[in-house]
Amino acid sequence: MKIVFIAGSNRGKESASIKPALAWMNSRKNRFRFEILEVGKYIKVLSEDKAFFDSYLQAMNTSDAVIWLIPVRNLLPSFEICAFIHLINQNNAGSLLKNKHTTAVMTSFFFASDDAEAYLAGACQSWEMNWFAAFHCRPEKKNSKNDLPAIRFLDAFIEKKEKNISAPQFYVIIQSRFLPYRPVAFRPVKKRTDSKAKILLITATPPEETNLPQMIETWEKSFPLPIEKVNLSELPLCFPCAGKCGCFETRFCGFESDSIGKILLPKYKSADVVIFAADVRFGILPPLFKLFFDRIFIPARFDRQKKKRTVWLLSGNLKNRSPLQKYIRTKSILHGEEVIGIANDGNESAKQITDALFALAQETAHLCETEADAAADGVREENLLEEFDRKLLGTPPSHRHFRSRRKIETMRARYLHRNSSGTDR
Repeated sequence: MKIVFIAGSNRGKESASIKPALAWMNSRKNRFRFEILEVGKYIKVLSEDKAFFDSYLQAMNTSDAVIWLIPVRNLLPSFEICAFIHLINQNNAGSLLKNKHTTAVMTSFFFASDDAEAYLAGACQSWEMNWFAAFHCRPEKKNSKNDLPAIRFLDAFIEKKEKNISAPQFYVIIQSRFLPYRPVAFRPVKKRTDSKAKILLITATPPEETNLPQMIETWEKSFPLPIEKVNLSELPLCFPCAGKCGCFETRFCGFESDSIGKILLPKYKSADVVIFAADVRFGILPPLFKLFFDRIFIPARFDRQKKKRTVWLLSGNLKNRSPLQKYIRTKSILHGEEVIGIANDGNESAKQITDALFALAQETAHLCETEADAAADGVREENLLEEFDRKLLGTPPSHRHFRSRRKIETMRARYLHRNSSGTDR
């Protein structure tokens, strides 16, 4: 029996995610044939060299079972695994894996990996593979005895393969969408130039036959404030997360010299609202979004002085919305973000899509204006209190000594009320 391992870490055989599999292979090397495909280490070559990618597909196609070795980063599998899944979908190669038995060993230092399993399970079952529940472990302990549960898990999985047991199909991806979306004509909203709110729209170049450009255009016509747009596909250099976790101690990412560190991260930090516009295929986001979310995780988590709001424009059917929407909500909590709303184009009429985009744009603009007014009121109130303190401190000491702290606070409140309401003194 030939068993193929898909290694998802860019650290190769030094990664913690591959150690349980190596321990199992050493104990079972006389019974099976093994091959390790280092996707994490060679993802750039796989995306550029079609022959090399085909060799990986051939190895998976000729195997009896496929076992994924997944490092979980920021709730989902590593960027390299997400990119590899995207490559398989892009080349319509999922049919080569039909009826293959598959499972995963997932390692996570800090967070539960349920979302990561749902992500991988959705992809495998969309290719009609026999997916069996993954094994989750924490790799911080170096004692070899801790590999025993993983060894027993892999033995049980191989036994299911030898008995040819079929896995239940529980995650069905619906690929239909309302195509093509032609926005319903409406009068564009008048643009405001006096707003100080910073709005950032982040997208990636969508594939053909997607409604995303039209959805973004409808949003821009419905939104009264200026928007700055960044396309992840056009950034010249972006390094994926290395998974070394040193940023948890230093509180900043080690890759500060690339496009994300120099260009995108400052824009993200200063934005009041961030709009993520993405094309959803097989229930998953484009890999470039995963790369970006991994890189901003530490700066976003430890820099929460400014509450950030987000909007999601997703082109793709969301009838199986639980895994993706659950990920968006959980990721937003971890990053210190507040989700205003999610709009998509799944199986609806053009009018419904346009109305949903218009309503969400108006709600977002209202929140921006309300927050700006509240900030202006706060500055005005602070200036009035400073003026009162100057006047109080400017009185002779003989007139000040009898005023208690409570009396001064009462006088400040009355002064603020009179001046902020516009009444005469």
